[in-house]
Amino acid sequence: MWEAVAALVDASLAAVLRRVEIRCDPRNVRSAHAAESLGFVREGVLRCSVADPSDPARLRDTAVYARVH
Repeated sequence: MWEAVAALVDASLAAVLRRVEIRCDPRNVRSAHAAESLGFVREGVLRCSVADPSDPARLRDTAVYARVH
């Protein structure tokens, strides 16, 4: 699976896209590590950007990682 994601990102950036983003909960260390391992750079955190699925009245943050061609 890992190789497939890497190949998809590389092909997308080479062919048509100039930017690919990965967004995840900043507390999700495994997702952050996966993004960084694929060459994505953490650009920042969007504070209170999405509703928490377990409690829609609560807002949670979103970390933004990007790879730019």
